[in-house]
Amino acid sequence: MAKPNGKSQEQQSSLGVVYGRQFEATRQNQNATPIPREVEFAVLRDGLMVDLTRSIRQLSNLEFLVWHDGSIHQTSSIEFDGELLTVPKMDPTVVSALRLATTARPCPDIAELFMLIENYIKTYVDITNEYSFLVTAFVLTTWFADRISVAPYLSICGPPESGKTTLMRLLHCLCRRAIHASAITPTQLYRLAEARPTFLLDEEDFGQDRASREMQRLLRGGNRKGPSVLRNGKAFDSFGPKVIASRVPQDDAALVSRNINIIMTPSARDVQFDLDAEEKLADALQPVLQSFRFLHYARVSASQNAGFQKFPPRLRDSARALAAAMLGNEKLEERLARALEPQVQSAQFDRFNEPEWIVMLALYGLYHDANRTHYVSTVTEETNRIIRENGERRFFTPKKVGGILNHSLGFHTRRQGQGYKIDLPSIGRKIHSQAEAMGINRSDILHCASVKSGIAGEPCSLCSEFGLMTDHEGRRLQTHDEFLGLEPIPPD
Repeated sequence: MAKPNGKSQEQQSSLGVVYGRQFEATRQNQNATPIPREVEFAVLRDGLMVDLTRSIRQLSNLEFLVWHDGSIHQTSSIEFDGELLTVPKMDPTVVSALRLATTARPCPDIAELFMLIENYIKTYVDITNEYSFLVTAFVLTTWFADRISVAPYLSICGPPESGKTTLMRLLHCLCRRAIHASAITPTQLYRLAEARPTFLLDEEDFGQDRASREMQRLLRGGNRKGPSVLRNGKAFDSFGPKVIASRVPQDDAALVSRNINIIMTPSARDVQFDLDAEEKLADALQPVLQSFRFLHYARVSASQNAGFQKFPPRLRDSARALAAAMLGNEKLEERLARALEPQVQSAQFDRFNEPEWIVMLALYGLYHDANRTHYVSTVTEETNRIIRENGERRFFTPKKVGGILNHSLGFHTRRQGQGYKIDLPSIGRKIHSQAEAMGINRSDILHCASVKSGIAGEPCSLCSEFGLMTDHEGRRLQTHDEFLGLEPIPPD
């Protein structure tokens, strides 16, 4: 493996001493008392970076790993530009639970590093190549979660003896600042969030109790960067990558849509991955991954690969985040797009549990009917038809549908007689625009036989304009006239 800038360990050590003296000189030259500030990671001038590490002198203590141009050293504090940067004060139990590197070692290029991690995963866990690739992409993304605005989640689902626990232990070795916990409560999540960890939530089969609902709400909010959560007079930020392992699928549609699903099945393969092997793997790869973060931190950003455009919005965001750490490697990004394709159908199935999505689908379908003006009662009937055809027994009332139209989707209704009317022709462009944003296309309102034959029915200029004349595999659907080879009739 190549060393950063070709420096030997001795050179790195001596340079570390030099930089340590420079910091000391800076400290002595400061006349004013430096202002203390706790940080868990910082990029200072000229690319110098500090990150949390476990002290090699006292493993129960935190220190800074200071990196600059390949040289590294540890220190408990840094005086810089009038500030005294110190490690955060954390509960000792939190410190002991965090997986942290104690140094940084030379790392290979992205292709070799990717292959190295994937091979370890396939060595210890019996999963498909598609899933091992997605897990590897997730691992690398955890090292740059602070560089992207969407943090992907992994959902690992499977029965006993399927290898879920082994995979979670592997992820604890490989992910940045991983914390492996089972039966975690919302209060504990708040308490641990200050460490900016990768949460590995084991056996999270959510129920209907208050704690489960609050946990699901926190997880939904932690997928994107945004406002902090206020609790007991303190602000908490739950943003960050997470892994949720469970025996049965989650039933929170909004949370499910944020997940990359990894399905584990029982395996007769006998794999030994004891605590000694776990520690050896972490000691071998954590320093390499730490170096990878230092070297490439500045150039990581969400990918804009065109191959992700065919995915529904939330899956598209996850794809861009997972590709961020691939550093523009086209082969890896293309393989990621292929590995995510089976997730599309899963995502579509799960969206039938989202009330806003079903109502939007009903509205989009009704727009293409001959009668273009409808009442909320008609939208409700169409919504319930969609629900019924997908095997559900819960149905919506006109009051609920009207509330979703007005307050969730922004389609305002007006009173006329004994009902509320919605004028579809006047809002056609908005309907198609929001359908595109919510991952709805023409195939969603067609019979499966029509989709299979590639026929979309009557033409719609707005569907064509917004790119909705497709199925969920990106295949373009034809109108009746196109299918019959007829020339389109020019407008009057």
